[in-house]
Amino acid sequence: MRLYRLTIKAPPHNLPPRYNICPTDPVDVVTERDGSRDFVRMRWGLVPSWWPKPLKELKAATFNERAETVADKPFFRDAFRRTRCLIPASGYYEWQNTATGKQPWYFTRADGEPMTFAGL
Repeated sequence: MRLYRLTIKAPPHNLPPRYNICPTDPVDVVTERDGSRDFVRMRWGLVPSWWPKPLKELKAATFNERAETVADKPFFRDAFRRTRCLIPASGYYEWQNTATGKQPWYFTRADGEPMTFAGL
């Protein structure tokens, strides 16, 4: 609560350890509206406000975008301008292809402090 200067008195729920978050999984994020910061659960993956079809028909990969192009690509542009959030994390995995299969590598901050991802 201190790290994100939340304006609520207490988080609405405890954060259980999670080792793999997949697209469409619920994630806990920090949002801000009218100067008030809140801690809420959202679905991992962007559904643009202009999407006219049922959610099941959204087949595009909307859970990851490059910082270099997020402001320009039509799918992400409006969300980037209007609806951002912060995603708390203790680390993340990168996968390396090896002769025996994929090897996960876990990355954290060197000082052990939490990290934050930008979200839309």
